[in-house]
This record gives sequence, C-alpha cells and structure tokens, in this order.
Amino acid sequence: MTRNTQGRRMRIIVGLDLTERSEPAFARAVRLALEQSAELTILHAISRDLPEQLTSAHTEYATALVKDHAARAKSSGLSDVTQVIVAGIDYEALAEQAEHARADLIVLGTHHERSVLPDMIGTTVDRLLRLSAKPVLLVKRAPQHRYKRVLVAVDFSVASQKALALTLELFPDAEVLVVNTWGWRRKPAETAAAESPEQNQAHRLALNGLVREAEEAAGQRADGEPRKIFEILETGTPETVIPELAKERLADLIVTGTHARTGLTRFLLGSVAEEIVLRTEADVFVVPPPPTAHAPATRTQKTIFVA
Repeated sequence: MTRNTQGRRMRIIVGLDLTERSEPAFARAVRLALEQSAELTILHAISRDLPEQLTSAHTEYATALVKDHAARAKSSGLSDVTQVIVAGIDYEALAEQAEHARADLIVLGTHHERSVLPDMIGTTVDRLLRLSAKPVLLVKRAPQHRYKRVLVAVDFSVASQKALALTLELFPDAEVLVVNTWGWRRKPAETAAAESPEQNQAHRLALNGLVREAEEAAGQRADGEPRKIFEILETGTPETVIPELAKERLADLIVTGTHARTGLTRFLLGSVAEEIVLRTEADVFVVPPPPTAHAPATRTQKTIFVA
C-alpha cells in the first residue's frame, strides 16, 4: 500500500465531463487506485450559468452517471469511492476539491489526437495545469496494462526532482528513462560531445548525480530486484526532443515537472509541460514544484451532491 508523506493512504481524484473522453481517464484512475490501494473521488462540475431547468436536468443526469461510475469502480475491487458533484467551473472545481480532500493526484482525460495550439488555449486541461498545486495525470489512451516504460524529463529543478521521485514511487516496476536536454538542435550524441565537450560532460555528471540520489532515496523494489533506470542525454529543446524520444522508445507515459508561476505568467502559454502535452500521443504526468506559502487561492465551490 502506497502512503504519502503524511503516512495516510493515497487519494486520487478523477474528473468526469460526461463525454467519452473521460472513459480512459476513469479506467486509468481505477487501475492506479487499485495498484496503490488508494481512495478514489469521482467529480463532475455543473456550470453556474445554466438556466434553472437545465441545471436540474444536468444534475439528475450527472448524478446517475457518477453513481454508475462509482459502482463500476467498486465492482473492480475498490472499497473507498466518493462521489462529488459541484456547481462551478470544471478546472477550478478539480483544483479546489483536490486541495479540500488533500488529494495526491488528479486524473483527467484529453483527446489522444494531436492538438494544435488554438485548441489548447482556454481548455480545462490548459487551465488546470496552471491552477493546480497537485500532480495532474492527463490520460489520452484507454489503459491496457500498467505503465511499462516511463520517460521522465528533468532539468535539475526542484520540480523535476520531485517528478522523478514520484515516478519511482508510483511505478516501481516500470522501466524509467530519465532524460535531460540541452542546446537548441537535436544532434547525434557523438557530435554533441565533440562540439561542446565541457557542456556535454557537465550535463552528464549532473544527470548521473540526480539519478543516483533518486535511486538511493527510493530504495529497492518490493521484490528485491534493482530498479530499471536509464540515463539519456540529448541535445535540443525539451518540447521537441521529449515527444520524439517518447515515440522512438515506445514510452507509454511522459513525466515532467513545471515551474511555479504566479500572476499574469500563470495564464500565458509557453511552458515546456504544456508544449509536451500538445505534441505527444502518450499519457502525460505533470508534477508541480512543492507548494509555497503564497500559492493562489481558488474560489469556494458549492457542493450539490456528495455520497
């Protein structure tokens, strides 16, 4: 059983938007909750702007759907499943409920087809990545098995260190590829080392040190076998290299950290994490840095139904 740093069971929250897009996310959330012996919360948000008649109909339909999903989760073997329907904006509701319930992870669906920049701006995914202080797992494909090969993008920041540590905790049996990139254009490793030997060596040493530290902190796998961690150093921008590398290495999950942002920068596109989400067909796990004392507050949501 996985426990968080407070010693309690892991808590996972999954957002449903009443479309087929939610199904892969729901299935992955149930699978993860079973793997981690975690508590699962199923949430749907109803817009405050709907007319009263539509709100009533929407609430009735959403309640039935959420109950059905809860029953399916319990039939899969989960014993601790909570249903929540709130009035509010979906991304705000997810972020706030995650804070209120002290959730460890938010799971959300997204289209598996490659998107384009205008499609991303203003979406629930885009806004949740900016607002949430919790890790967010974006699911694009229906899960067929546990994550087998996980690619972790690191830049030696606190967020990427946290992302790697969380990856080793949540996916102990997966093959983990830890990737650092530098420079502006992807080149063969031999060429990069020959053209910039000092910079290449500095990144390689830093990458090795980060991985060794993470391995030591994580310890051995439960079965006593060594963890399968591989270090990859590439040249090029991460938003270009990471999706390409994930496709080449058949990774089924990409993990990346984000940098803390406040004020206007929180609402401007351009972070590496968001670019990776746009460019890849794999699931993406986005891990924020540890919270600060000045984290922005979210609006209070009105809970319509909780069971």
